[in-house]
Amino acid sequence: MDRAGEALEAFQNTLAREPNHARAANNIGILLQLRKQYTDAIASYRMAVASDPNYSAALYNLGTALHESGEAAEAVNTFRALLKKEPNHAAAWTNLGNAWLAHNDIAAANACYLETLRLAPDEPAAEWNLGIAALLAGEFSDGWAGYERRFDVKGATPRRAFSQPVWRGESLEGRSLLLHAEQGLGDTIQFVRYAPEFAKRGAKVIVECQFGLISLLRSLPGVSEWVAAPAPEPGRSGPQPIDHLPATDFQLPFLSAPHVAQTTLDTIPSAEGYLHAPSAAVQRCSEWLGPRRDAIRAGLVWAGNPNHKNDRNRSIPVPHLEGLGSAVGVEWVNLQKGDAPPESMAMRDAAAVLADFADTAGLIANLDLVVSVDTSVAHLAGALGKPVWVLLPFAPDWRWMLDREDSPWYRSARLFRQRGPGAWPDLLREVAAELGRFKL
Repeated sequence: MDRAGEALEAFQNTLAREPNHARAANNIGILLQLRKQYTDAIASYRMAVASDPNYSAALYNLGTALHESGEAAEAVNTFRALLKKEPNHAAAWTNLGNAWLAHNDIAAANACYLETLRLAPDEPAAEWNLGIAALLAGEFSDGWAGYERRFDVKGATPRRAFSQPVWRGESLEGRSLLLHAEQGLGDTIQFVRYAPEFAKRGAKVIVECQFGLISLLRSLPGVSEWVAAPAPEPGRSGPQPIDHLPATDFQLPFLSAPHVAQTTLDTIPSAEGYLHAPSAAVQRCSEWLGPRRDAIRAGLVWAGNPNHKNDRNRSIPVPHLEGLGSAVGVEWVNLQKGDAPPESMAMRDAAAVLADFADTAGLIANLDLVVSVDTSVAHLAGALGKPVWVLLPFAPDWRWMLDREDSPWYRSARLFRQRGPGAWPDLLREVAAELGRFKL
């Protein structure tokens, strides 16, 4: 009934009367985990398991909460304990694989996903995660195929109910193709590069994407029409409506484009850059910046969307930014919306000149370098061909792969990686040292 607060109170009342009520403790954990109150959720699950050591559901939920909170080693141990009791628990094998993937152990993760598929053939979560592991390893052919199962995973937003078919590589000559955004702003910026490629195949390309990006993306050639996606309605879940869209012969979600295009590491289109900042925004931001000092002009973004499922890993706590303070000869420009930076960094706040992504692109065009965590501004800088240093957590998103300092998606990018989970201070000291060697 979507009355989670009352449900939580009811379970807590039950637990107050019956302290060993394992199901009440488990349900409290579920509600707290949905709120991302992981410490309290984990404590509730532990209470449930202590009350009933054979309560497999609570042990499974404990493992998922440990994984989501970044406690990958404890998550591995928890799922192993469950699988000792129930070796045919397919979902536990999948989540054990996810916990191994958080260790960047692709081989161990894949072994778990394959065990899931032995127990439950065609299980979408296992096939999807096998795809993610392949993409992390740079094995794009297997990766794109597995990633197509993302719509079928439990809890995922299903495909939108288009009447026209998904484009699967048929001839586009004289046909029309709708490319539509399906995930975040950074995903749209990264994969809109395929629109000109498909236009070259003879298609009339129509793009539906987030309204805030259209003024920037209009610089991209080959797109016949831009359509703003409807803003998400509060409390609404499920796929976006389609009644505002023109009729086309085919449609394709953006993140399916590499699969249909059979993209390999060597055939990623426009890796040198494919977007251009509007000249008016470039001029306005140049005037705001004023005369150059004898310093590197570097933009900084230290946090992404707080609602992103992996935000606790990819965003940098503000106190850690002090590690960049040792960098000399840098004029910092704040590209971050929300939290203020440490006073010691004396950053210039660009909020007054940044109304949308076109303005942000105009400002980036006037900078020497962008330093950013894994968020939309990192993709924007790469798409503009601007030097960008991307600061990555120990277990990165699949698109950044493992064990490399460069990105085949953006030739102007340099990747800095944590050497262990949460190790931002060491990474930022490394960045500060490298800034001293940066050449204009």
